[in-house]
Amino acid sequence: MKKSLFFCLLAAATVLRPAPESPHARPSGAGSFWIETLGGDVRKRMNYAPTLISADGGYAVAGFSDAFGGRSLDFLAVFLDADGRVVWSRNLGGPRDDKAYSIQRASDGGFFITGFSELSADPDSSDLLVVKLDAGGVPVWCRSLDSGTRDVSFSARACPDGGLALCGGTEIGGTTAGDDVLLVRMDRDGNLVWAKTYGDKKNEHAEGIEASGDGGFVLGGLTHSGAQDQQDGLVMKVDASGRLEWARAVGGNQLECGNWDGIRVSEDGGILFGGKTLTYGAGEY
Repeated sequence: MKKSLFFCLLAAATVLRPAPESPHARPSGAGSFWIETLGGDVRKRMNYAPTLISADGGYAVAGFSDAFGGRSLDFLAVFLDADGRVVWSRNLGGPRDDKAYSIQRASDGGFFITGFSELSADPDSSDLLVVKLDAGGVPVWCRSLDSGTRDVSFSARACPDGGLALCGGTEIGGTTAGDDVLLVRMDRDGNLVWAKTYGDKKNEHAEGIEASGDGGFVLGGLTHSGAQDQQDGLVMKVDASGRLEWARAVGGNQLECGNWDGIRVSEDGGILFGGKTLTYGAGEY
């Protein structure tokens, strides 16, 4: 895999206007709740926030939107206090679409935002994109990983050494060879430690990642390498260096797939994998 890192222009990061207060009431007392809306002009084509974590008594949200600038999608990061009020918000991106799918707390109190970007001139190509923000949402650095093909990332996990691991898929083998699972390890400063691909001549993607107790990682996703070429769920285990230890297809005789971020390691070292199935149960998924 061709591994090349280059700096993104942080000048492209702009401060968003705080989202207007939600019209929904915020009841107080036992059983209270609140609802907050985030986004700009509702006539725009997309406001999407697929990931949220709790931090400092509030909530950090990441996604993508085209409501705060031009016609392209930008990374969107918002920090809310415990009552759902916007503390800070940022949109980061360039002239093409940039989509954030994961936000993780860094060991220094900041945040890693990961996803992918159409930075390349080729409309059929995309690059992995990682942005580091400090605790106040100010951009610290931005990195893009370009293999020369279409690379996507859907999930990430912060590592004990302050770095980051992110997973997704790549067309590194060429479109005729199918997509492969992509796993990338970066240090705390965004430098590439290693990048690995896994797969055969069919399509595989990783959509969830979790740290295992031995310093390695477990990944969940989908594969088309099962019996009769149907789509199955995929669970993989790699060591701390990214070496594949084992991989399992999960499913029956119909279509299955993993859920985004649907993998966890239990306290006893087991693995919990959640997804969707047509093999088991009545009706659709």
